[in-house]
Amino acid sequence: GGSGAEWFVTVTAHVELVFVQCLQPLLRVLEELKHVAETKDCDQSQIERNIEQQLEKIKAGIKAMQNALSKMHEKLTAKTFFNVLRPFLGGWGGEGNSLPDGLIYEGVSDIPRKLTGGSAAQSSTMQVLDAFFGVQHSQEKRTFLVHMREFMPLGHRRLIEDLERWPHKLRDFVASRSRSSSLKASYNSCISSLVDLRSYHIQIVTKYIVVASRDMNEGNYESLDTKGTGGTSLIPFLQVIRSDTEEGLVPDSDNMLSESSASNHQCKPRVGTSVPSYYAGLLLFTAAASTVAVGTLMKSFQPN
Repeated sequence: GGSGAEWFVTVTAHVELVFVQCLQPLLRVLEELKHVAETKDCDQSQIERNIEQQLEKIKAGIKAMQNALSKMHEKLTAKTFFNVLRPFLGGWGGEGNSLPDGLIYEGVSDIPRKLTGGSAAQSSTMQVLDAFFGVQHSQEKRTFLVHMREFMPLGHRRLIEDLERWPHKLRDFVASRSRSSSLKASYNSCISSLVDLRSYHIQIVTKYIVVASRDMNEGNYESLDTKGTGGTSLIPFLQVIRSDTEEGLVPDSDNMLSESSASNHQCKPRVGTSVPSYYAGLLLFTAAASTVAVGTLMKSFQPN
């Protein structure tokens, strides 16, 4: 309860909503990659320009997510978050937890349940972007992230899995098949924006958890001082995830083809180039949800 807790939910929902603008450009890129992979003797220059335009839209969406997250400071104090709200995000069970044996849900089961707490990793937004851009994480980190997908809506989970299985990889195209240095720059700019967003998330965590645990801790749950609500070691985990993202940058030494070597052949007509049909349904759902929710959320951001 309270306005601080309400603001936390409002801001995190707003971050999710602004991410919607990344979805359609993402699907357009998938279509372009599929087309160029299946078309012989194709002049890639137009496809490269098309992909570059869509990447610029995705970069704008990532920056909008960071801007939305920055609103957290406006109406939520670190003391309120750490002492009032965060204990309810910690989950039950496990070493260092306040209830190590789990929690009995009366009327559900007589056996204590051990449940992972709420975590930003349960949001499909960042995992969608990682899968799309080809960001690779260590097996240990990946195991945790894949486990977090169990808390996502099924359609979101399927989207991430399909992006990981998509045979026409964006990073491979940019690094070794593209003739466009400007496309490479756009791709790297997107990765840098993703790194910036993760850096800003670390700043948020530092303010609301690390500093709060030292300066504003009322001693409610000592187990949450250094652990993430999903059970990870907080700052080290986020720093490694950020470093993994940064390693996704395409270095200058990769086998880039010169722009002057572009073929003059025209691309064949696009026959059967489409992404799975349920993606369109996902876009329609998110668009409809945004139409209903954005008005309400944006009213919350109006000055008093």
